Amino acid sequence: MRSKAGAALAIFVGLAAGSNAGASAKLDPTEVSRFQQASFKGDCTGYPAIAEGLLAAPEKERTSSTPYVLASASICAAKAGDWALAEALGLKMYPKTYDGARDGLLSLPLERLVVELADMPGGAQVVLNLVARNTVVEGQYPGDVERRMQALKTARAAALYSLGRADEAAAFIDPKALDFQVDRRFEATWMPAPEVSADNRARYEARLTAPMSATVAGALFEGAMALNRPDLAVTEARRSMRAAANGSFGLSGDWDAVSARTSLILALARSGRVEAAFEAYEEGAPAEDGRDTTFFRRHADGVIAMMLIRADRPAEARALLAKLKPVPTAEDLAAAAVLDACVSKLTGGSGLPAGEAVWIGTILSLDALLCAAPEDEVAAEVIKLLDQPRTRQRALAALQAYLEPPALGKTDTAMRARRAAFLGRADVKAAIARRGRILATGTYRLD
Repeated sequence: MRSKAGAALAIFVGLAAGSNAGASAKLDPTEVSRFQQASFKGDCTGYPAIAEGLLAAPEKERTSSTPYVLASASICAAKAGDWALAEALGLKMYPKTYDGARDGLLSLPLERLVVELADMPGGAQVVLNLVARNTVVEGQYPGDVERRMQALKTARAAALYSLGRADEAAAFIDPKALDFQVDRRFEATWMPAPEVSADNRARYEARLTAPMSATVAGALFEGAMALNRPDLAVTEARRSMRAAANGSFGLSGDWDAVSARTSLILALARSGRVEAAFEAYEEGAPAEDGRDTTFFRRHADGVIAMMLIRADRPAEARALLAKLKPVPTAEDLAAAAVLDACVSKLTGGSGLPAGEAVWIGTILSLDALLCAAPEDEVAAEVIKLLDQPRTRQRALAALQAYLEPPALGKTDTAMRARRAAFLGRADVKAAIARRGRILATGTYRLD
């Protein structure tokens, strides 16, 4: 007797041939919702029946959530070793009328799927088959979709590397870039550590001499921060603010204006001008004038609170955090809770409750977490992000050996020492070695 998963694949093949097979299969919305929530926690219970229903469902029943459920079912099929079913489910994510110029949002669930599959033994060819249909071009969509497209390219390159086709991967990534030189999936093209450091620094130096245009403004700022030239970074951030003077700091406002002010805060903090950085934040954050400042605050709250903590001003950080309502995303809520717990601990209170340590993959959040939570819990979080393919590169990037600017205070110095000791833990070192390597970058952090 064949399995339900096998039956689901037969149904898909039948549909492709114009068969009416599986017409009676009907998905229960409640069961679909249960499965989708459980699958994000690694629980694939009931996936064969879900897969069968998804593959049998006619196009007219497709909803905006269908690609996400298909991605979850495909991942479950892959975990069970049924690669034919995994591919069939993945291909059905594309609507029959798919058009990359119109269906860019499909890249969100597609990215989750292919990044997961590319990390599984046997998944490389399926990944290549799935992304081959994607026709979204670089620069076609702004923001999150564009970031997802970069993740798709990385997964595609990782699949090619695992198949021994590194030369083809060069069409999708720059293998000499730091992100790939520290990721073990791309070990075949790793350079000696000193060469990586020199190459990385040269890339940022080139940004300082590139001809000025709107498209390289952000690159100039990053170059100044990476080479620890905060005064130049401040100048560039203020120039960007003037260019975006007609923008507003809100969800419906101008991204350039939000980015420019956040950049100014980072640059002022890097130069040790704590008061000026706080003033720049205060000018952008208040909402008494009716502006929705959520978008701005998502990028600046953690930066300014951590700056005050590092500068031995925890009471001011606590006052700031007390009057802010965390913006409603899981990542931001977690970051706010960690910062609040760190401030509490520094001012004689308790830290983060046991079992609530969450790392969002930045060095700011790692330092705050080490301040707020038991070290063993922090280690478990870091190892988890290193092991998850979707968060691995971000985690590896955060943990590299960057140069450090002058400390803002005694707390900053203590945090750096605590981080160094933490990275020397045997379990953390082993997790890093399993997934990549730590190198001296020759540059400073951008945050």
